[in-house]
Amino acid sequence: MILTGRHMTCVDRALFGSSNRGAIQGYQMLNWSAGIDARTSKELQQWAPTRLQNDDPNSWTVHCFRLSGNRVCIGRTFIAGYEYSGRGSLNVATVYLVVDSTLYEAYQCDGLAIYFMALALGHFCVHSDFEYGAVAPVTLPANAPMTSEFYVRPLQDDYMADSVHPTPTYDELEYQLRMRKRVAVVGMTDPISYAARLIDRLDPNVRTSLSFTTGLPLSIYRPFQLHFMETSNYHRQHTLVGTMADIVYGVD
Repeated sequence: MILTGRHMTCVDRALFGSSNRGAIQGYQMLNWSAGIDARTSKELQQWAPTRLQNDDPNSWTVHCFRLSGNRVCIGRTFIAGYEYSGRGSLNVATVYLVVDSTLYEAYQCDGLAIYFMALALGHFCVHSDFEYGAVAPVTLPANAPMTSEFYVRPLQDDYMADSVHPTPTYDELEYQLRMRKRVAVVGMTDPISYAARLIDRLDPNVRTSLSFTTGLPLSIYRPFQLHFMETSNYHRQHTLVGTMADIVYGVD
């Protein structure tokens, strides 16, 4: 991707994962740029997952949520090999980008637009020889070259094939989100493409406060408003779904 003539702005970043290189052994904040203070670090660790919905080494998910100080976090969680312990457990790593409200609004409050741009620039990559501790921030264009819908592939006919019921319409989901309902969508095979199209259709006031994940397991510490999840994970976490979601689509 060539970005010529565009003003770039600095964005804070952090890495969460399992390592024995820090103050403790296990899951912890592994590196962070100067704008990630102790309060922000604590918030990020609260939202950080230590597992994904399955053990597929190619699994990954994107999430977006609000932080204190009028900032927004966009994260990508993925399998980064095995944990340091040698016991065969997978290392679930999360790269966070933390943006201020000005940049978020410049991207039309579209967390996926920021995600796709940062991904194209290599900001969500983690190398095995990553630097522990303080790191430099990264840079992003100061405004969105295009919306997130530009980046995603056309939805296929089977994008809800794993569900019992047809997918909700964009208008139906927009209404539930505008009413501040917490929504779980179960069994979608391409949640990121659907989410990109949904965000593009949301009222700006709904976008501003929207938090979402395209596939993290449910947790009381991660109260996303919009939660995409696999059918198998829904059955494992059925009781928690009733606590964490007001509306559930895709199951009996």
